[in-house]
Amino acid sequence: MSEPIRRIAISLGGGYVPGLGSVVRALARSAQHKGWEVLGIRDGFDGLLCPERYADGGVITIDADAVCEEGSLLGTGPRIDPFRMQLPSAEGFIEEVDASERILDRLREQRIDALVGIVGGSAVTGAYALSVLWKLSRKGLPCVCIPKSVENDLFATAQPFGYDSILAYTTQMLSRIRIAARDQGRVALVELPGQYAGWLALDAGLAAGADVILIPERAYHVASVARHIDAHPDSALILVAEGAHADGLPEQAEHQTHAGYSGSAVIQRAGRVLRQVHEEIQRCSGREIFPLLLDQLVRAGEVTATDRILGAGYAVSAVNALADGKTAHLLAARDADFVAVSLADAVNRVRTIEPKATALVRARALGICLGESA
Repeated sequence: MSEPIRRIAISLGGGYVPGLGSVVRALARSAQHKGWEVLGIRDGFDGLLCPERYADGGVITIDADAVCEEGSLLGTGPRIDPFRMQLPSAEGFIEEVDASERILDRLREQRIDALVGIVGGSAVTGAYALSVLWKLSRKGLPCVCIPKSVENDLFATAQPFGYDSILAYTTQMLSRIRIAARDQGRVALVELPGQYAGWLALDAGLAAGADVILIPERAYHVASVARHIDAHPDSALILVAEGAHADGLPEQAEHQTHAGYSGSAVIQRAGRVLRQVHEEIQRCSGREIFPLLLDQLVRAGEVTATDRILGAGYAVSAVNALADGKTAHLLAARDADFVAVSLADAVNRVRTIEPKATALVRARALGICLGESA
């Protein structure tokens, strides 16, 4: 960058994960240590696009010492796509316009020199936020991104912020569910997030002692699942990622409904696969199966020490990257270091479970059914 940085802004994109407040605080501390001012943008990009909605104007000053670790401070879940914003025309009709220049104008008005986006890999909100920042960077916005994820589906890194906390809390819930189901002689069927990648279901299943794990990457056979749980009387836990599908059956079309906000649509996926799998297996098995949908509850746990350390590392690396003039990059934790990946190489790419992945090999060695044909 030609001009020295004096003021930066933080945006949290969409999707809450535990510990976001700690990352915001670490970003503010690291930036303030360099003499920079730090501002925060409300609700992704909404604070810039619709300042009239907020009593504070949608942009706030962040003091590292005043940041609370509870919640996210700034809010998550962007509801507006600035490149496809729906606004009333002079004739009174609603038309779709490119309002991205509003964001750049507001940043200039606030004298913001660069932006740090904490963005995720969710197919609905996270990837959207990453894509918007990539487009804005092409229009001249200096920015770097920190990855966060519930599903661990970001192609650039296997260590996004928040996933360890999500995994730990999910494992605790599943362990309790399995114990309760086993003592009642039932089988719990639990759906977890994972539209395109089954990492959460696979990792949590290995940790919690699941008997069956169904993931999007491998089509399942209903008969194989039914045979497995009928042949093992102690079977008590079936995990299914929301993107799992049966072999030989077309995936159901996703039902889209408008969320009521300008330029947005919410894809109602949660629970669809749970109902389908429950009906299919219950018809083929003599066991009593009861379905449970965890969905957003997986986000409700405490932040782990691993994520606290990881978040601090991401924050310091983001500030250092901006200070070194590096922009339009996603930071990726790899081993004990952080590398900068071009946003062009990070967007629209999903990290899926490969057929020969070590976790799959271990699952089979433990006798866990993956729904594969006999």
